[in-house]
Amino acid sequence: MLLDLRNINTCQPSKDTLVHYTSKVDFLKRLIAVDTQPHNSPEKALSHEQLTLKPAPDDKAKEILLKRQTKAICDVREELLESRSSARTTAGDKGLRQRVPGQGAGEDFDAVLRYHNSMQEKIAEEMVSLAQNLKQNAVLAGHIVKKDTEAVQKSVQSADQNYERLQNEQRRLEEHIRRSCNCWIWLMLAIVFFVFLNMVVFMRMFPKR
Repeated sequence: MLLDLRNINTCQPSKDTLVHYTSKVDFLKRLIAVDTQPHNSPEKALSHEQLTLKPAPDDKAKEILLKRQTKAICDVREELLESRSSARTTAGDKGLRQRVPGQGAGEDFDAVLRYHNSMQEKIAEEMVSLAQNLKQNAVLAGHIVKKDTEAVQKSVQSADQNYERLQNEQRRLEEHIRRSCNCWIWLMLAIVFFVFLNMVVFMRMFPKR
């Protein structure tokens, strides 16, 4: 169904919706991979812990993970109680009954505690590394934004300077055009006045008969 949604040409969901659906499908695949492993095996416990390390796609997935964690804790407690009760029933004498709970169930409980402590340490280390990566990315993004801001400011300053130069050149051109127009106007007036004087002199020199 997810592949069909990606391949359709009409009414296709947005990219964010497809990414959300893909994360849900990956979560379900991880759940199936955990469920297919043998019951009460170390690999299944490790896979379950790795499953909880990754972020859940939505609230429903978080609820499923919480229920699984609760069930895993209950299973561990039941196993410890069963091992302790079996150790007590199989022991024949009092000394053996006193020795088995301390060596069998106690060792299993200590192993579980050590395992959870190691997983918590790994989670803490991963969180520290993620925080460091986020800090480095934030610093790098800050430098990039600062450089971009400086470049934009320089561009704005150069644009303002070019605009002022353009205004000055425009004023000079307008002044030059105005002066040239005035010169041509005075020249035309002088030519017209000169032609008019010549006509008057010509009429004086050659009057009409």
